[in-house]
Amino acid sequence: VPDSVEINLAMEALSNYFKVTSERVGFESIKNDALKNAYISGTSVLYTYWDPDIKTGLYADAARTHAIKGDINCELLDVENVYFGDPNSDDIQNQPYIIVSRRESVRALRKEAKRNGISADMIDKIKSDSEFGFMAGDMSQNEPAESEKATVLIKFYKCVDENGNQTIKAVKVCKEAVIRPEWDLKIRLYPFSVFAWDKLKSCAYGTSEVEGLIPNQIAINRMITASVWSVMMMGMPIMVVNGSVVNTPITNDPGQIIKVYGRSEDMDKAIRYVNPPAFSNGYLNNIESLITETMSQSGAVDAAIGDVAPNNTSAIIAVRESATMPLQIQKNRFYQFCEETARIWAEYWLVCYGNRSLKINDENGTWYMPFVADRYRDLLISVKVDVGASTLWSEAQSIQTLDSLLSKNIIDVTQYLERMPKGIIPDVNGLLREAKENKSSEVAV
Repeated sequence: VPDSVEINLAMEALSNYFKVTSERVGFESIKNDALKNAYISGTSVLYTYWDPDIKTGLYADAARTHAIKGDINCELLDVENVYFGDPNSDDIQNQPYIIVSRRESVRALRKEAKRNGISADMIDKIKSDSEFGFMAGDMSQNEPAESEKATVLIKFYKCVDENGNQTIKAVKVCKEAVIRPEWDLKIRLYPFSVFAWDKLKSCAYGTSEVEGLIPNQIAINRMITASVWSVMMMGMPIMVVNGSVVNTPITNDPGQIIKVYGRSEDMDKAIRYVNPPAFSNGYLNNIESLITETMSQSGAVDAAIGDVAPNNTSAIIAVRESATMPLQIQKNRFYQFCEETARIWAEYWLVCYGNRSLKINDENGTWYMPFVADRYRDLLISVKVDVGASTLWSEAQSIQTLDSLLSKNIIDVTQYLERMPKGIIPDVNGLLREAKENKSSEVAV
């Protein structure tokens, strides 16, 4: 049984290993896409799975003959293709089951079924289907004829053994065939982390910010359309032609000669323009006011979107904090989404890693720590996301701040160069080396 010191060291190593895994799976890009999907569709679902084909670069023996393969991978799912067993519950881990629908290549499905030991008769039943329900993405309706695909359903559900231990199992099927029989994921949590932009009471799905903006956007579009139409009518007004005195085809070509047949008094009545109604200047002000109020209520003010001159850092931070207050609930919910993802990753680490080394990047550099997953399998791991505010001021403001600190002897030259934005000073590493050598020589004297 590991003692407290060993447990603390292992948990600290897993915290550092989370950063390494995040870089490998592109978690930063996933988070951006999750925010965008939740903003538009209301809910983002991240699926974490074990990929046995990932090469780790590690070996199980000193002779480096048995390579260790397999690691976690992530996929951001469209919420339209995720079906919860109890849509009235927003607690994902309490769902009776979760079904994921997707379109996959028939060739890949047959290969996977053969690898899973499915009979040849069953494999022959794996065929493309053109009659499938709604799938997220317009391109699902425009699949090329030579690319045969089939709709696949993956069902995840909980099972409890005779000892009361809970585990997650899954089965993968298509229309008439089983792709992968029931298998044990060996983890205790559903491998799904969900981020809802705005939660609905007694509902597993969230509502989007866009849904509330649609009426405003329609009103803005109509008002702008009317404004553009009015300007066009002023520049190119409608022409009324008396067909009894003008037999020449009328065009909008400049300098056209129009023949008028009739008496001289018919000249003034042959052609006239329809004057458009007067356009109020307050109409444009109303459009601008509606756009500004819509952005303000959504938290999209200048300080939040970066459209501000970064001259006074303290004022910028104060304005940003007040501007982002309406989004604080969404921010907290997004942090919880990241914590759920980290908790699922930890489940895979403790269950599927076995004996392998963990790559750690910390203040000591890059090194590998031996990790025996079985020793920590029964631990209850708590996860917390540390969040810090991003900087809104420019590189010029950063350099100005560093200059001020250096002139007041608060920092030395080495500290000044180490904190200088990258690319500002050519060969900054050489200057750092020379500064350290000069400092060493001064100490020696």
